[in-house]
Amino acid sequence: MVKYTLTPKQKATLIKEGYVIIIREGKKIKVTSSMAGLKEAPEKKNPVEYKLWGSSGSKESLEALINKCFYSTNWKILPDNSLCNTSYSAERNKDINTRYRVLHKKGRWRFESIV
Repeated sequence: MVKYTLTPKQKATLIKEGYVIIIREGKKIKVTSSMAGLKEAPEKKNPVEYKLWGSSGSKESLEALINKCFYSTNWKILPDNSLCNTSYSAERNKDINTRYRVLHKKGRWRFESIV
């Protein structure tokens, strides 16, 4: 098997994607870690896992569901899909947004937490 020499940028792409496409003698070649002479395949970083707390068809009903989960009436979903509790400080709200997220996916609103 032919061993290919890669530039640092190509190695970074190989680590990130698991392969890199290079051009040799006018042909595109998909190079894997074993073809580049790396001893073992680079490990892909595990994506962050989220746990679904609730889902709804509208933003307002998801807001009501979040308030029900936290026994509150102060939770609001901002236009950038971040959570805000009007009775908390900005620092506390920022901390909460690192642990929870609101998504609009396939016509549904989802409230998730980091596992």
